[in-house]
Order: sequence, then structure tokens, then C-alpha cells
Amino acid sequence: RTNVSYYDRKLAKDYPDSRVRLADEGTLAADLKSLFHLHQKRWNARFLPGVMGSSSAQSFHSTFAGTALVNGWLRLHMIDIDQRAVSALYCFEFRNRYYYYLGGFDPEFNKLSLGTVLTARAIFAAIEAGCTEFDFLRGAEPYKKRWTSDERWNYRLLAPGQSKFGSTIMLKINELEIYLEHTAKAYAEKRGRKGEN
Repeated sequence: RTNVSYYDRKLAKDYPDSRVRLADEGTLAADLKSLFHLHQKRWNARFLPGVMGSSSAQSFHSTFAGTALVNGWLRLHMIDIDQRAVSALYCFEFRNRYYYYLGGFDPEFNKLSLGTVLTARAIFAAIEAGCTEFDFLRGAEPYKKRWTSDERWNYRLLAPGQSKFGSTIMLKINELEIYLEHTAKAYAEKRGRKGEN
């Protein structure tokens, strides 16, 4: 709570013209473009690809976000400084739950902790909407632990086929996939901490 109040006040003090808002029908296309750019900028700075770099990913999310907006599910939180989007938080509200999907933040503004500001605003919005849960979704990223100690486990069931050789290969590929994902996330977190110091 102390950090949330501090960074909210700091943003207002350092940038009195800053604006925290939700994307709407008139701004959605530009706001999604900003989200894609900010997300990629942050991950590329860590020498990692990010998940919004491909045209197919951007096309999918543009289509889905438009549908979600029409249906009342989309909550794309934005922070503008000097009329430029510097932070975005891509969320959804559905059946009394708020889902944190993806964020993008300009590393130039690290000292303002815009991720903290927008996450707090999203949580307040969820409470005001009467949501009973704010879900950070899959992953054990350290920033999630700063907001909650509650965890829910996701499980994946791998069923071996008839071929022992094929099943062994499948399990080895799964182990490699898990190893690479954890290694990439640890590397990204380490690079992110260095960049923020």
C-alpha cells in the first residue's frame, strides 16, 4: 500500500499532465499498437523476443480485443505522459473476475514504477466493478508475489502412447521445454533488475 501511494503521488508530481485511462472504441487501435510496442521494447532490451512481436500475434490480439471491447470484457489500462502512451496493462473482466494478461512499460520511466501504478488501478477497478477475484494467470513471476501470496496450481497431463520410444521422446521434449522456459524467465528477470538499477 505504501508503494502504491508513493508511486501514484510521484507520477502526479513529476508529470502533472499524465493521464491514466481505459482504451475505448476510438482509441483501441492506437492503444493496442502502443501495447505491442511497449511490450516488445521491454523484452527486446533483455535480448528476448517477447510474445507480441509477430504480425500473427498482433493480428490475433487486435481481432480479439475488438470483440472483447464490444462484449464488455476488455480492460486495456493506459498511462499517457506528454500525450504519449508510456504504459499499458492488458486485462479482461469476465464473470466477476479480473484477469491480468500482459503489460508493457517504457523502460525510460522505470523510476516511476508504472507497472505498480497500473496494476493498482486495475485492482481498484476490479473492486469497483464488484469482482471477487483478480487473477494474475499462469506463471510464478516475482512481481506477482508482491501483490498476493495466494497460488493456484495448473497441471498438464501427458499421456504416453503405444510406442515406448515415442513416449520417451515426448517426455524429454516436455522437460526441455520447461527448462528453456524457466531459464529464459530467470535470465529476463535478471536483466530487468540490472536495467532498473
